Amino acid sequence: MPLMPSFTAADRTCRNQAIDAFRGTLLALMIVFNYINQFTGLPRFLCHAPPLCGITLPDLGFPIFLFILGLVIPGTLCRRRKTCSAPRLVLRFLRRYLLFILFGSAGNLLLRQPLFTHWSVLQSIGTAGIISLPFIFLRPAVRLVAALLLLLTFRLIALAGYEQWLLANETGGLGGIPGGIAWAGVILFGTFIGEKPDDNRRTLTAAATLILAGLLSSLIIPISKPLITPSYLLFTTGIGALGFLLFSLLDCHLRIRPRPLIILGVNPLFVFMLSGVLSTLAAGILPSPSPLGLALITATILLLTWLAALFLYRKNLLIRL
Repeated sequence: MPLMPSFTAADRTCRNQAIDAFRGTLLALMIVFNYINQFTGLPRFLCHAPPLCGITLPDLGFPIFLFILGLVIPGTLCRRRKTCSAPRLVLRFLRRYLLFILFGSAGNLLLRQPLFTHWSVLQSIGTAGIISLPFIFLRPAVRLVAALLLLLTFRLIALAGYEQWLLANETGGLGGIPGGIAWAGVILFGTFIGEKPDDNRRTLTAAATLILAGLLSSLIIPISKPLITPSYLLFTTGIGALGFLLFSLLDCHLRIRPRPLIILGVNPLFVFMLSGVLSTLAAGILPSPSPLGLALITATILLLTWLAALFLYRKNLLIRL
């Protein structure tokens, strides 16, 4: 996981700060939810919803994170294709996603969690990324159709018996290895909107369509994160698009660019992994804190993670796999 001094002061003006601010906000919330959800007795809206019991705030985190991952892919491809051929780009992406799976698997082993029935966040990102790779060079409309087909494919797998296995055996809450098929669809939805990130009307139309499609389909297939239902994926992806639109409007029209959140969003992999380590250590040392202690520990984890991200930001360093 090398430190790359490719992020210079001049590069900051080229980055989409709305995306960085949006991603930083999401990461801050994920840090909080990931730590407090290691304990019982929390209000229901702060806990992941059980299967077929609707959706809560923590359930929004992972699909929106993948949506943002897809959002930046078109810009990344545009920049890198000037100096790198398509086959080499595919190999770079493939290497990165395989390393995600490797790091996630290593984390499972260190935490003594099942390797294949507790598919972690990093493993799920890697799996979804690999499955999305054959489509990222296609036209936006084709990627949109592919995203819908991937969601449908996973639903057919679930109906063929995987859903029952998932409920009985998978403990990671992200659909296991086949879940990557559905999550890849979310990435491709992100690439569709990321093709024209400055077209606010297009983003609003896509967000409204996805949210409406999610709500309408929930009348047939309930929204459920543990089962990764199509209604859940469509709805949360639409919320992600709406969130991106909000930050774009704040950036372009009001010139609101919250630097603390941008700092968190510049190095998302580092922020997520460091906060995970700190959360695990804190939960092991103080397994049952009081409500006040829980709030203080959560704030401390968030602060320590932000200070580390600030150090990298000031040194103009990116951490990449």
